[in-house]
Amino acid sequence: MKRSIFDLSYRNYGAALVEHDHAWLPIARHVFLTTIKKKAFWILTGFSGWFYAVTLIIVFVMEQIAQSARQRGAGEAANFLDRIEWKGVFLGGIGTAQMFFCFVAILAGAGAIAADNRANALLAYLSKPCTKSDYVFGKWLGIFLSLMVFSLLPNLIFYFYGALSYHSYGFLSQDKLMFFKLVLLCMVSSAFYTSLILGISSVFNLGRNAGATMAAVYFLGFFFTVMVQSSSMQIDFSNGSVKVNNSVPIRMAFHSSVDGLVLSLAKNMTGSTVGGLPLPQGATGNQPMGISAAPLAYTIPVLALVSFGMTGLAWKRVRAVEVIG
Repeated sequence: MKRSIFDLSYRNYGAALVEHDHAWLPIARHVFLTTIKKKAFWILTGFSGWFYAVTLIIVFVMEQIAQSARQRGAGEAANFLDRIEWKGVFLGGIGTAQMFFCFVAILAGAGAIAADNRANALLAYLSKPCTKSDYVFGKWLGIFLSLMVFSLLPNLIFYFYGALSYHSYGFLSQDKLMFFKLVLLCMVSSAFYTSLILGISSVFNLGRNAGATMAAVYFLGFFFTVMVQSSSMQIDFSNGSVKVNNSVPIRMAFHSSVDGLVLSLAKNMTGSTVGGLPLPQGATGNQPMGISAAPLAYTIPVLALVSFGMTGLAWKRVRAVEVIG
């Protein structure tokens, strides 16, 4: 009795995965929905806005004090709100969220390709009609959309609340393009972190190894910039003043880390280097932001080079290798 020979490989798998020409769409949707369904995602998103929350508390308290101060003629307290540099507040919010950006990138993308490498699932994905470009773009887009939700929520909530509550204190008039700058910054930051974690994930077979590598890259760069910042500061102990060396090499070195590159772009776009609240020097913890932005001629090419390079690495590493046993 003759029996037909069955193809038991993954070659014919994929019809259920992709039912249309946009093979990347279900992949992106799966990555995105899987990420935003995790409780850790929303917890990290909430914590990432702590700077804005503290700012709102301070502004609320000072607003109450100012109302009483105006009645007594205490001009300094009464003018606190008028002296807030709102673009600096946004810079503070973006800068303090970078560590959470790293954690969410790991949450969303550490296992994006590493898990498929471990499960030998690339044969399933890369069968027709899903190409390697579809696979990589789908993974990239799913992570990117997750990071966009993470980054936009705190910034836009604070922006619209400030626009409604503090427009009389120059919230909108100080920079009429701030809304568009925030959206652009969130897009660039999300694309940068997405490319970085996707490239790292493609090198490993375990998501936890990719996550550990991403964390190491982030924190090693962070510690390096702290050393650069410390070496650039000159403290006059006689009067407590602090002078910062803002030479171009120092600025470039300080902004050479993962979060430093994003922070440099944010400084260039907002035109600020500090947290924005007119508190006594050192009270806002803004000294790490006291170094001016690196030149855009350095920041943009490095951001683009890392982003395209890591995405290219992911594309090169993704390949179907059939194991014959």
